[in-house]
Amino acid sequence: FLRTDVAIAEEVEQLLATHVLLTEDGSIDVQVHDGVVTLTGELGRRSSVEIAERLVREVDSVVEVETKGAYRLSPVI
Repeated sequence: FLRTDVAIAEEVEQLLATHVLLTEDGSIDVQVHDGVVTLTGELGRRSSVEIAERLVREVDSVVEVETKGAYRLSPVI
């Protein structure tokens, strides 16, 4: 089904807040245009970026996910 960009963005922001940003130091800005979600920001690990992309792809009405961010490598202790 088709959803508005605003509805998609709200769901994506909630999803990322509860599944990525809850355990990750960083920030993600979400923009949606015609079902294309653009994630911009910085996370602590590359794996967190990959998880965010996978989660967003599963949201209804998302047609594509683009990332325009970076990740910081956490030091190994």
